[in-house]
Amino acid sequence: MDGDEPISPETGVCSRCGQLVVPVNDRCPRCGSPMSVHNKRVPILIGIAGVLALLFVIVLMVMVVHNEDLEGDTTSQSAPK
Repeated sequence: MDGDEPISPETGVCSRCGQLVVPVNDRCPRCGSPMSVHNKRVPILIGIAGVLALLFVIVLMVMVVHNEDLEGDTTSQSAPK
């Protein structure tokens, strides 16, 4: 792969030389190093971890806002007038 080719999400990286490799290749086109299953799945695992982290942050934010709304409602109702 040359520098002018677009990088797709399915692209892996050779652990020996760092060349970007399409996962269907069994060997790196630059150095001939065998591509392991681990190298082929790294971009997928990073994407999944990113999505899970984003969902966790969103859920955490919703919980904080919801709890602040509940606390604000109880303090305004219990305050003597």
